[in-house]
Order: sequence, then C-alpha cells, then structure tokens
Amino acid sequence: MDIGRTISRKGLRIHLIPKNAHSAIHTAFEKPSLRAVISDCTEDSEDRRMIVVRHPCDRLISAWTFFCYKRLDLPFNEGMGVLGYKARMTLDEFYDLYKLKYNDNIHTQPQVSFTGGHKIDEVVKMEDLNDWWVKNTLKYELPTMTKTNSSEHEHWETYFSPEMRKEIEVLFKEDLELYNSNHWRAE
Repeated sequence: MDIGRTISRKGLRIHLIPKNAHSAIHTAFEKPSLRAVISDCTEDSEDRRMIVVRHPCDRLISAWTFFCYKRLDLPFNEGMGVLGYKARMTLDEFYDLYKLKYNDNIHTQPQVSFTGGHKIDEVVKMEDLNDWWVKNTLKYELPTMTKTNSSEHEHWETYFSPEMRKEIEVLFKEDLELYNSNHWRAE
C-alpha cells in the first residue's frame, strides 16, 4: 500500500514518514510565505525525491515511548488506543500488538510504504538529518527546522533480546534494506 504525503519546494520533494522527523519537517514548512506544496506521495513530478529513514527497531521504540508513556493525553480515537495500545504497556505487550497490526496505522506501517512507488534520490538516515538539512538549506531554500515530538529513551539496542531483534529484522526486511541502502552521509 502506497500512502503518505510529500512536501515540495524548489525542486525537492520530501516524503513524510511518521516517527521519522515527520512533525519537524511538516512544521518547518507551515509558513505561508514558503509556498511549499503538500501533495500525495504517488503524484508524479520531476523533483528530486528525499526520504528520512530510521532503523525499524529505533522507530518501534520511539512509537512505544511516545504513545505509551509520553502522549498519555491523546484521546483513544486519535492515538494508538484504537489499535489496542494502552498507557504504560510493556515493550513485549506493545510489540505483540505492533507486529499483528503494523499495516493498520501510519505510525507502524513499513517505511517503504511511504515512497509512493517512486525511486528515491536521497535516502537520509534520521541520525544524519540535521547535517543534511544544513548542507542543503541554500540549495533548496529550506526553512529552519526544530526537533518536535521526540521521546527520550535509551539506544534501541538496549531494549531487545537477540531473538526479538531478529524477528523485527525479518518483519521489516524491506525497511532495513532501505535503511542500509546507499544513502547520504555527513562528511
């Protein structure tokens, strides 16, 4: 399933993925003076396409901490509660539901779903996004970006047993391939 939105400006089309700096990028482009165009990710265009990717294990931990611990104020119909997630669930409980329902919500769907079926010109890892943004600010006349909706947590490797990590790597094989693909690197 191809889903999602893009933001286009000055020949660059950024594919937005929830839990991958989506809110920070979207917020940066909200100023009317920027004349950014928000459209469906499947729309054809000659723009360079960029996507921010995150290790699937890191994205899972981010979703768990955000929805089960940080955003306890979200009504169930707006948050992950509609999928059965509850406040203060253990990671094992969260993951058991996550793997069953990962195609049911944009926050858990595979990152490759957000390409719109298009070849992506620039794959930027989440951890390299700030460097990429600074390097490309003038070229694409990018607005200032401020980190939003982040959740503080330990590095994702501290949360998973080798068995759980292996299972996640199988479930999100395509996302791992995208994450490990030839991508932009900070110099």
